[in-house]
Amino acid sequence: MENLCQIKRSETRKGSELLFVPKLADSRRLSIPVVLIPDDGKTDSKFNSSDNVYLENLYKAASVSSLGNFGSIAVEPMPIIKNREGKWQTVAEFLDLTLLKDLVYDNIIFGMALTFFADLTFFTLEPLFLDKNNLSRAEIANIIALGGATDMSARLFLGVAGQFFRMNSRYMFFAGALLAALVRLVFIQFTTYLPLLILTGILGAIRSLVHIAQPIVMAEHVPIERYPPAYGLYMLLAGGLSLTVGPMIGFIRDFTGSYTIAFNMLTACNLCCVVPWAIEFILNYRKQRRHKSTSRI
Repeated sequence: MENLCQIKRSETRKGSELLFVPKLADSRRLSIPVVLIPDDGKTDSKFNSSDNVYLENLYKAASVSSLGNFGSIAVEPMPIIKNREGKWQTVAEFLDLTLLKDLVYDNIIFGMALTFFADLTFFTLEPLFLDKNNLSRAEIANIIALGGATDMSARLFLGVAGQFFRMNSRYMFFAGALLAALVRLVFIQFTTYLPLLILTGILGAIRSLVHIAQPIVMAEHVPIERYPPAYGLYMLLAGGLSLTVGPMIGFIRDFTGSYTIAFNMLTACNLCCVVPWAIEFILNYRKQRRHKSTSRI
């Protein structure tokens, strides 16, 4: 500490020079970061040149680090390394884009985003489809109301059943996506009131499988501490699909004048979830079966 007090402080701020102490022959050198202080008082670091706190910390660090050192002390300046992370690196860390390296996670979010988009778009276009088939407003209202009622009833039933039965949320979502695709193929074959009423009620009940299992699928795959960025990436993808695929389907419907083509495209979105998930389930099943056979040996 005495050696540091003997430093001529008038030499510390000459132009843009570093804080420097002459080297001593028998000294032990202590490397401490030092602030570059130019004539204009601006610094290249986060420290304020008008504040002496940083210089005081230098002396404190030197005195603490020199405990047990009975020789002379010299301060050797070291450059301060700036944080040069780019904007993309900051975005990658904020969104935790390393999640995209997990192929299973990629399969999950793409399938869920496509199915959720297809579900919302179908129930948005359904009243227009019914009106084009010359159904009355009362009949259209009854069909839409029945679909909402069966959806709500199925959600309540699944909530109660979940207290007694263990249900895999991903299998539930898979079943909802598959059944919805099949029922929509049947739905577009009819134009009369009663079949459309029954099929809409069935689609409403199937819809509950997708909406209830959606957040749980993500929670079962990723750790709880990574759930917020994982679900955020899914919502970002779902929004991107709505802004890109949605207008494309609307353009095709307006160009062709056919709701059947639009509904078939929505069914294809469901199949883009069902087929990759089915392949993954088969591969996992074969892997587990192979692992069991090797463990027995």
